[in-house]
Formats: sequence, C-alpha cells, structure tokens
Amino acid sequence: MKKLLFTLLMILLCETVSLAQNDSIAIGKPTISSNTHLYPGTKVSAQTGTLQPVLSTKNYSYQWYRDSTVIDGAIDTTYTITPSDIGKQIKFEVTSKAIGNIGAGTKLLSDPTEIVEKKDENVSSLLSINSTLENIETLKVVETCLMALVVMIIALVVYILLNTKKRRDEIIDTLGEWKKWLVQEKEKKKQLEIMQQQLDDQSHKIEELQKRVAELENKPTKTKADDKTLPVTEPAKKLDSYLNLYANAIINGMFFNKVTNQSNDDTVYELTVTSLSDRTAKFTVYKEAYSRVLKNPDFVDGCDKQKLGNQSIEVEAGEAQKQDNDKWKVTKQAKVKFL
Repeated sequence: MKKLLFTLLMILLCETVSLAQNDSIAIGKPTISSNTHLYPGTKVSAQTGTLQPVLSTKNYSYQWYRDSTVIDGAIDTTYTITPSDIGKQIKFEVTSKAIGNIGAGTKLLSDPTEIVEKKDENVSSLLSINSTLENIETLKVVETCLMALVVMIIALVVYILLNTKKRRDEIIDTLGEWKKWLVQEKEKKKQLEIMQQQLDDQSHKIEELQKRVAELENKPTKTKADDKTLPVTEPAKKLDSYLNLYANAIINGMFFNKVTNQSNDDTVYELTVTSLSDRTAKFTVYKEAYSRVLKNPDFVDGCDKQKLGNQSIEVEAGEAQKQDNDKWKVTKQAKVKFL
C-alpha cells in the first residue's frame, strides 16, 4: 500500500512540473480601443489580453499588422493610423517572452478593426466645429457650477457677517475680489457667445458649400465635340456657376427678362437654382419688390393690387426651367397670399 501511494505521488509531481514547463495559456484576447471610423492621424491603443500564468508587461512583445502584413516599427501598445492604412484593417499581436521554462513564445492576436477610411475635409471641418461646440457646452456647464458655488459662498459670507464683526473688513475686501472675478466671467461669456455665432455662420457656409459640391458632382461633363453651339467662354454660360439669379420681369409668355447674378434697383424676382443638371429653379418675389410685382396679375395668381392696402402678404414659390435657348421659363406660377 505504501509503495502504491508513493508511486501515485511521484506521478502527480511529474505532471505538475510538466505543466510548469509548458507555454503560457491564453485566457483573454487582446483588444483594440478606437473610434467607429478610422482615418489617417487617428491614434488607437490596445489592451494586451491575459496569459496564464500572469506575467509582467515587460515580459511581452507587441506587433501591429496592416491586414496580414507586419507594420515596421509598430511595436508599442499604441499606433497612429497612416495614409498607407487606407482600405486596410489593423490588428494587434502580443507575444510572451520566455522566463526560464514558462511562457515561451505564446501569441495572442486581436480581432481586426474597421476598414481605415480616407478623411473627407468637409467632414473634418464639421467635426472640428462640433468639437469646439462641445467645448463651449462644457464651459457653460462649468460656468453654471461656478455660479452655484458663488451663491453658496455669498450665503456663507452673509452668515459670517451676521455672526462675526471682527472679520468684516477682511470679508468686504474678499467680496471686492469676487466682484472683479464675476465681471471677468461675464466678459468671457460674451466672448463665448461671439464664438458661438461665428461657428454657426461657418457651419452654415460649409453646408452651402457641400450642397454646391453635390450639385457639381451630379452635373454631366461635356467635351468640346459634344457642345459646339455654346462655347465655354460664352457670357450666358457663366450664369451656370451661380445658385441665385435675379430678373426684372416676365415677358413673351412666361419667360424671365434680364437674368443676372446680382440684384439691382429693377429686380423683381429671385431664382434659386435647385438642380444644375436638370436646369431647374424655384422663384419668388424679390424681398424689396413686393409692391412692383403686384402691379401685374398676369403671371402671379391672386395679385390684386387693390386688396393690398396695409395687409401683409406671403409669396408661395413658383418653378422655372432653363430652355435650350438659355432663357428661364415659368413652369409653375407663384402665388400671393394676403395675411
């Protein structure tokens, strides 16, 4: 019996030594922390995962991959996306170094990231604006907290004034400092409001630019062989580059007269181009010409100048289309409503 127990004990000891000599056991994959969309310049970081037995981080080596290709020099737990990564997926690998007979070369590979995208400059500008707006909102929250703190301090000061007379002069001086601080914070708030307005204006300009770019991208291109009737240098062609046009009348059975890209004293109608490719636009009465357009009821429904008086009016936009002779024709009449 003793001999059998001794034999079993030796077998158990040998298995324990064998396990200690084997490689580390992976019990947790490495993970990559990043935004949903990856662009050149984006910095990503990785968690090394877990090996059993747990080793110190200095006993690991790291390597980043572009798809299945090793990225030279990328041997840290962080990596900055480069233009070479566009259209590729990024992976992170951890390899354990040997400590005696433990953990000899076990490799752990993370799941791939999303495909790296090419950064769009307009989107980048919008993201920058959104980031600035978020910072402004954060400053507003901080300002609210500071104001609440000021109210608490003022209440404490009042309590001290009512119960202690010795420190009155000192407290008055402190209140003077606080007053200066509040004036400074008020000036900062004004500056933030100005910045907010500037950012709103910039955001609006970017939206208009994006609409213009989208229209230009949808416009079919023409070669000189395809367009022999209207050379690129013809003055009438230049109006195609404007989104807002102006006219002083509608003549010859619904055709706009004297269409220009700038308003003048004779301007009656304002045309907003809705599609460069389809050559369509919406038109309405120019804001400074309501009284002039009401004198001609032939092309605007409900234009009875006798009903105008001191009443306010509202104009529902009509529609127009550019003809082959480069003239704009009314396809849907505008309407005037008396409020």
